[in-house]
Amino acid sequence: MTLSEYVQRHIHKIVADPFETYTRRIQGPFLAEVKVDGMTTFLFDSPEYPEIYMATKHNGLYTQANFPNIVSEYMANKVGHDNMLYNELVRKTETMWIHDALMVNGEDVTTKTLMQRKQLLRQLWPTDTEHVKLMDRALPTLITEPGAISQLEQINNFYQMVLRMGHEGIMLKPLYATYNEKPWCKKKEFNTYDAFVTGATVKAGRDEASWDLAVYDAVDAFDANRKAVNVGSVYSTIKEVDRLQIQVGTVLEISAQQIWHTGDTYRFRHPVVVKVRTDKTPYECLLSQLQ
Repeated sequence: MTLSEYVQRHIHKIVADPFETYTRRIQGPFLAEVKVDGMTTFLFDSPEYPEIYMATKHNGLYTQANFPNIVSEYMANKVGHDNMLYNELVRKTETMWIHDALMVNGEDVTTKTLMQRKQLLRQLWPTDTEHVKLMDRALPTLITEPGAISQLEQINNFYQMVLRMGHEGIMLKPLYATYNEKPWCKKKEFNTYDAFVTGATVKAGRDEASWDLAVYDAVDAFDANRKAVNVGSVYSTIKEVDRLQIQVGTVLEISAQQIWHTGDTYRFRHPVVVKVRTDKTPYECLLSQLQ
């Protein structure tokens, strides 16, 4: 089994249920965390491997050669060894946000509750560094508590606060569930996709151009055999954007009613621009997000 196949098999199940449905179906208390917009990776730190590997479910495999700051800080500051960590990896800023673990110091911790796994992570990573951070220590979190305000209201208030701070959404996790016991719940302001601009077209009856969009058919952001795939164009925006900022190669975050797909052709249906992603490169816009 490859490392990416391992990630595919063990990545946590995530649902996008409304909070009301999720909290009625899954027993709390819950931990709510900021949803970081990055690549989901497992970090493999094991004597079985010659170096530190970070793998994605899409066959991406990264080492110190790709992310030197992350790996060097991790090696210099970790307490223990033989770890398998669950992270969001933000390539633009080279930041690894650790939020869970499957193995710590050679022990399988998937049978422990989320609360227990979080405690072990704080022992493993006692101090955040510039490029490696514990998500629940460096960013706002919420643990729901019984009281005058219902769990659902606490969660909704936290979600709105996170959006006001400029984040894209939150993850809701049962605090006392073991790793495979219950799904997590994801909620974003918009269901979005990343695409890059390949050109602009002025259509009849419009004063401003529509942007032509593409994604890469590639294993990951470093795949030298990548191939650009046209996914249509977009004109409308949800929020006002500086159109002069958008050029060939600019990455746009797109919201669409659905993805139209037939054969090798993909198109956004009723797309709108959510925002310009100055923190991303075209190479991170992968076809796999539409599939």
